[in-house]
Amino acid sequence: MAMESQRGMTFYARVSLNMPEEPDISVKQSQIPEERIVEQYKLYVADLGNIGTRYTTSNGFYVSIISAFLVLLALTDSGKNLEQLGIFGRCLILIFVFILCILWRNTINFYHHLFRIKFDVLREMEEIHFPYSCYKREEYFFLQSPVLKRLTNNEAKIPLCLGILFIILFLATFYNYEATAIQSFMSKLFR
Repeated sequence: MAMESQRGMTFYARVSLNMPEEPDISVKQSQIPEERIVEQYKLYVADLGNIGTRYTTSNGFYVSIISAFLVLLALTDSGKNLEQLGIFGRCLILIFVFILCILWRNTINFYHHLFRIKFDVLREMEEIHFPYSCYKREEYFFLQSPVLKRLTNNEAKIPLCLGILFIILFLATFYNYEATAIQSFMSKLFR
C-alpha cells in the first residue's frame, strides 16, 4: 500500500493499521525543539539496530533447530531408510520440521515488513526535519540497481527449499520409497 507524504515522497507500508486517516504530524513536530528531534532520530536508528540483532538471533535459532533435525535424519543407517525411528517417529520429525520451516519463513516476512515500516518512519523524519534524506537516497540507488535484491526475500527462500526437502522425505516415508540416495546425500553433507 503506497502512501504519499506532503512533500510527494512515497512510502510503502504493506501493513494496514486500520486507522481512519493518517494524522498530520508535521504541525506537532514543528513545535518540538530540534535537539529533541535529533535525539529521537538517534534512538530510532539504535532501535533499528536492536531489531536487526533480534532478527539475526531468530534466524540462528531456526537454523540450529532445523540443522539438528537434519543431522538426526542423516545419521541413521543409510541402508535402513530411517527405520530406526519407526514410521511414527519419522513422520513426527518431518512434520515438526516442516512446521518450523513455515514459522521461519513467517518470521522472515514479519521482519521484512517491520524493517520497511521503520525505514519509512526514518525517511519521514529526515524529510520533515533534516536537510538531507540519506535513507531516501539510499533506497533510490538500491531500487535503481538491477543486481541488488532485498535480502529478506532471498532469505525467505531458504525455509521454503528446506520445507520442500522435508515434504519429499515425508512422502518417501509413506510410499516406502527407497530414500537411501537422499539419506546418503545428507550423510555426506554433514560428515
